[in-house]
Amino acid sequence: MPEELDEEGFVAGSFDQIKIYDAPMVALSQMFEGESSFRSIKDTFMDPAALSPAERDSYVSRLKESLGNNGLTNAVLDIALNPFVWFMFLTTPAGGQALKSGAKVFTGLAQKAVPEGGEYIKFVTGRFSALRTLGLLNAHQYGAGTPLSTVLHSAQSRFSQLTQQDVSSSQPLVSEMLTAISKKFGTVVKSLDPNDAKAATASIDGEVVSLAEYLKKFNVYAHMHMSGMNKNLVRSRATIIQNMKVQFQSNGKTYNYNINATQHEKLEKFKGNILGLKTQLQAAKDIGAVDSASLFSSLITREAKKRVAYLKEELGLTEDVTFKTAFGTSPSRADKLPWVPGEAPLRVSTQRVDAPALDTLNVSGKWLKKEGFMPLLDHSRSMMKSRYVDLFGDADTFARTGEVVYDDSKLLRIFRSLSSDANSKTAEEISNVLHKELEGYVGGDGYKKIVAALIPDAKGRRKMTLGQFKNILQSVRRSGDDTENFMSRNVWSYVDIEGGNVVKRRTDSVRVSAKDRSASLSARLNERKLNDPVYDSDDLNILRKDYERLGASPADTRNIDRSWRKSVEYEQTAPLTAEAGRSQVMNLDYRTSFDRYLSQTRNDIVLHIDNVYDDHFIRRLVDDKPDEWVQMIKSAKPSERRKLEKALFSGPGETLGNSRYDLLRYTTDTMATNLDAVGRKGGEHARDYVMGTLINRMRGAMPMRDMISEYATMQAKDMASSMSNSNAFKAIEKMGTIPSKFVKNLRQFGLADVSDSSGSALGRGITSAFYVSHLGLNLGSAMLNLMQPLMYASTWMDPTSMVKAYGKGLKQYFGYIQERLKLGVHADSLLVDQLRAKHFRLSNVSTKARPEGVDLLDIRKTDFEMVDQQAYAVESALRDQGKGGTAFWLSEMPMKLFTHSEIFNRVVTGEAMFAQMQKAGRVGGIKAGLAGKPHTMVGGSRYADAEVTENVREMVQNTQFGSDLINSPELFQKTGFGIPWVRQFFTFPVRTLTAWTDTAPMVNQGRRTWGLTNFKTEGRFSAMAHDGMRMMGTGAIVYEIGKNLFDVDLSRGLPGQTLYDSTIVGPLILEPASTASYNLPLSPAFSVIMDAAKALTEDDKSLIGTVLPRFLPGGIALSRALNMAPRIADKGGWLGGLQRESADWSAANSEGNIPIYRSDGSLLEFRSAARTVLGGLGFSSYMFNDDKSLNGFLVKNREEIIKGRRSYLDAVLSNNLQKASQIKGEFEKRFKFPLSVTKMQIDKAIELREVPLKERMYSRMQPDYRPIIKPYLVERLDQMKARTAEELDMSPAQKARELPSTTSFDSFDPYSAVTE
Repeated sequence: MPEELDEEGFVAGSFDQIKIYDAPMVALSQMFEGESSFRSIKDTFMDPAALSPAERDSYVSRLKESLGNNGLTNAVLDIALNPFVWFMFLTTPAGGQALKSGAKVFTGLAQKAVPEGGEYIKFVTGRFSALRTLGLLNAHQYGAGTPLSTVLHSAQSRFSQLTQQDVSSSQPLVSEMLTAISKKFGTVVKSLDPNDAKAATASIDGEVVSLAEYLKKFNVYAHMHMSGMNKNLVRSRATIIQNMKVQFQSNGKTYNYNINATQHEKLEKFKGNILGLKTQLQAAKDIGAVDSASLFSSLITREAKKRVAYLKEELGLTEDVTFKTAFGTSPSRADKLPWVPGEAPLRVSTQRVDAPALDTLNVSGKWLKKEGFMPLLDHSRSMMKSRYVDLFGDADTFARTGEVVYDDSKLLRIFRSLSSDANSKTAEEISNVLHKELEGYVGGDGYKKIVAALIPDAKGRRKMTLGQFKNILQSVRRSGDDTENFMSRNVWSYVDIEGGNVVKRRTDSVRVSAKDRSASLSARLNERKLNDPVYDSDDLNILRKDYERLGASPADTRNIDRSWRKSVEYEQTAPLTAEAGRSQVMNLDYRTSFDRYLSQTRNDIVLHIDNVYDDHFIRRLVDDKPDEWVQMIKSAKPSERRKLEKALFSGPGETLGNSRYDLLRYTTDTMATNLDAVGRKGGEHARDYVMGTLINRMRGAMPMRDMISEYATMQAKDMASSMSNSNAFKAIEKMGTIPSKFVKNLRQFGLADVSDSSGSALGRGITSAFYVSHLGLNLGSAMLNLMQPLMYASTWMDPTSMVKAYGKGLKQYFGYIQERLKLGVHADSLLVDQLRAKHFRLSNVSTKARPEGVDLLDIRKTDFEMVDQQAYAVESALRDQGKGGTAFWLSEMPMKLFTHSEIFNRVVTGEAMFAQMQKAGRVGGIKAGLAGKPHTMVGGSRYADAEVTENVREMVQNTQFGSDLINSPELFQKTGFGIPWVRQFFTFPVRTLTAWTDTAPMVNQGRRTWGLTNFKTEGRFSAMAHDGMRMMGTGAIVYEIGKNLFDVDLSRGLPGQTLYDSTIVGPLILEPASTASYNLPLSPAFSVIMDAAKALTEDDKSLIGTVLPRFLPGGIALSRALNMAPRIADKGGWLGGLQRESADWSAANSEGNIPIYRSDGSLLEFRSAARTVLGGLGFSSYMFNDDKSLNGFLVKNREEIIKGRRSYLDAVLSNNLQKASQIKGEFEKRFKFPLSVTKMQIDKAIELREVPLKERMYSRMQPDYRPIIKPYLVERLDQMKARTAEELDMSPAQKARELPSTTSFDSFDPYSAVTE
């Protein structure tokens, strides 16, 4: 039966909320029925609750009623008649259009007149986005229209590849050792770092040893073993020398003599001999061998005299010099290298020094072998040799033969990377390994001299051939490198004297001020020293104690004792004379040193050593020559030096190539050195950000330091240390078992040092906890997240590709789930990763650049997770022992819903992009991998794999808002917003907004085709308008289907509401003050503090209950679930805020509906059992908005009616009857009933005009309280209607009637407006 219409023609009893997708039809209905006005149109789109029933009604609702109000027909009607849907059919997906004309979807804006060279860059850099000034754009957006994003993706992909290789290579052996140690100590050991050790002990060689002591010994002994400190060595250092001079003083005057390379080498040999003899002299003195000491002293004198004789003969010295004269050598400042007939003007000088073993009995090696560490260390040495080849050698030859053959091109690229002045590159920009190769920076002068020597001079002479120079570079490597006994000197500690005591802190400790903090401080200079540095005495003392325990002879302990005494003396005295009262010692820390070496050399390979033109991504640019590449080459302004390099190193047969760093510099310099249309260097900001902040962030050299978390961690550690050593806690410790273990762990936490990288662990933990509490078990958030592909992905790709992608995604997802369930709830992370690789094909695709497989969807392990994987492997191995697993249930398990929704979104988006590329003929398909092998692409161009990689990855990142460095806003890279707990829940709104304002114009160069009209436009704003209309059309279709077929409101997750919220300004301006803060993307860390402060200031204990769920896994979902439970706590008590609503299931009405009560005890409504349960599960925002909208409508309409009557009365009392008549007509047209006025309302209006606010408030107070307040008003009678204290007690109505009026009613009767 059709529903009845009321007398006004409305559907009796029906109420439909008006969302943004309903607004256009409602506005059109108002226009057709003559009910529209500026106010009604404004309210329709911005405040629909203010619309009257007549204004809310639309033609569509009547048409649906006439057709029987069937869900299916209603959906069809709403979709067909929705103007947003009409607009969608006037648009065309830009992604498909882009692939028809080129290989990439995301490029940059195009200029209507095809630009050439510099004009192109002027246009690119001249584009201005207001969001750039706020730091909301990312590198991908900064580089729009240039090859920048391709080069950055190339670097990122290579970083990931090397990380994966390093971790997958060492992880099995590390996991094996951690498992063995865990079993030995009876606790889960997740790291080889003693600072991470728990308070556990084990009996080792009959002695009770703590886990921290055991791991400390391992790291010290492993470092000794790897660096050859248990054997006698001859250390070498090779440098390129030229144009040297010898310096000395005679009779108070300094003299300089130029020397050639041969003479310099001879002097260095004298110097090495003398140093070696002095070392033996000191050793003899240490043991009291007087005769030996005398012999060595005479040998030193003889060697010094021979040096003086050599100098006099070679240089013809006439000055007064003796064997006691100190001679030094340094490079001269000659402008040019000399012409040396028949030989090169440069040569390699090699210094050698004997390095006697500290561990003469190989105690360290024997202990490591006994404890089973040797396989791990042997593998580490093998990895370091392979990395050495990656740095300097031919990898193919090494893989085939095991022989190191130096790669000339790599050596030349290294040479060129050191060619700038020291001041032009930061310490982070030139790495530890590269910095030492040629004795530091070549320097601008040195580089110019070398290059000048390689080309013919004015006389046609070539002072040095390129072949000779290559041989010199190879000789440096052969003469100076020891791949069997190398361990990077990159772990150091500061030494301070505090209160008379020696205090040592790692240079990367959070207890060191940020400006002095560096993970590898002093490593570069010390790498080049032949003699041993000063080691940390605590590290040496570990070996020394073992020698004492073994009862070793004085001869065996001589070296270790001497080195230890030297360290102790240095630590006690050096800070007293050092600058700022601080010196440094080197730590023997195998794991930290090894990991840093791998990390630093990864940076070297990716940025400075790889030939970028061997990279598949870059090769595509060179061969296919897309517009952005061609125009950049045309726009470039290479320096004379760059031109010279190209002629010198890139001639016939030369394959020097460029490093990625060279290409990044070239690209960003091109952007920065071309003025834009108004004469600004528009690309300078992009260059400074990319080459400064971003590159250092990619290298890990610029961590986001969370100072608040660091400070809190240090305070907690100090407190833990004090508590654990107090008498009370020592008494608890004596209780044994669990209490003892607790105190020991507390003490261990207080003692452990905290590094720069781990200092922010507290902040990361808080961030993780808030994610788990807010999103864990949250069905509503997971459902909301599932709608993300319906925003930009469905806007830029066509419907057929999206439908195909959803089909592929569902098939892959359910195939994955089917096998995943067989593994159990708490499955091994490696097995889960393998399952994802198997079922989600785009997460494991083989490319020419990454034949081992690459994850284009970012749904598998990140690089950080791979590094941390051994910890999970250990926990998995010990699960059978009943240890471990707690973290899974508290953090990972609650997030499963959200994680899986995100995986599905990325799979759908990636598959849609792939389908779009198939449709455009850019790729043929994907062939499934067999037996765990990656999937392979078939068909398409020779660079199809590179095109798929870039397009799929960029589409996923730009629509699902991945948080990798390239796509993360600048604000998050260099300010406090980079701290995870500060920016939490802020990324999505920022990326949503910038995707529309700055990413959308990048799609197809901002070109758009307007649907069936075939009208074409170019430019930022036309692209934004086109894509905005398409997004709204897609959202409207989904909204109408949800509303009519499933009775749910999906608008919250669709583009209209999401874009509105992302502006931030919109909610601030348009939302009520009470809800504005709720709509702002405020980090939970701040909102919790605000709520807690509010609870304290307002003395409202129940607010604590609203804060508590934010600290519990799945807490928000739990709190929501409690809304369908009976009241569990006193509403004013500590836990009262846990329930915003409660359900009284025992008081259901006759229809079975449950009474729902507010937190204050008032009845909200009766609700069906099904809706109560579904609301408790998180679907209230999708199902019950009708109720909220109806409540808002009733409140707002009441306010509007009162407001209309008040305006009418104001006009009447102002004797403006024409205005009053106009207001009355508009009111009755709007609300469809007469505007009635009673005598009482007239009286009330007169009171408001006649009696001041203070008096009206006074009259409303309790009579017994008025005498107390009355004196305050008597003081201000001059501001009152009352003239005396007695008149103050008259009612406002009396005052208006009896006291003199401020308004004259002589000319008209205000009561003539009374209608009742």
